[in-house]
Amino acid sequence: MNLNIDKYIIPTKLLSIDNGTDEYRKARLIGWTLLVVILFMIIGIPIHWILSNYMGSYINALMLIFSLIVYFFYKKKGNFVITGNLIATIAYLEFLCLIILAFNSTSLVIWFIVSPISAFLYANKSSGVIWGGITIITLFIYFGIPFFGYSYPHSSLVQLSDSKTLLFNLNSILFLFI
Repeated sequence: MNLNIDKYIIPTKLLSIDNGTDEYRKARLIGWTLLVVILFMIIGIPIHWILSNYMGSYINALMLIFSLIVYFFYKKKGNFVITGNLIATIAYLEFLCLIILAFNSTSLVIWFIVSPISAFLYANKSSGVIWGGITIITLFIYFGIPFFGYSYPHSSLVQLSDSKTLLFNLNSILFLFI
């Protein structure tokens, strides 16, 4: 049964490789990751809408489009480094959009670490280091801008509702462990 699913998640040029090799296992991991992320985005859109978090629905819809593009690129080309960096980009943009546009809570900043972890797992070490640097610079900018008098739109000291916090944490945990 796995071989039937593998032909949909593993690039065509890698299907001829023996499925016991590291390259095949990595291809399978990336394929399953993209499939789960796409399914999670599809499920997340109506859940955010039902919870009246319309911005979350829009962000998930945009990330769904990006995830589908990455999936088809990966299926066609099979390049681990580019695909790994694109997965890290999706995670980075997802959390950047959520923290600035939807929730704007500093308690959500810790989930930015998903991008460097994704790059380490799916691409290579140098990509992970680069994404770590991008994440650190982003966090310095995010926390530094208010010192210059700018306040973020929709910012408040009010805590997130329990349902929105739970939904965001489930989303973050999924990205972290995939």
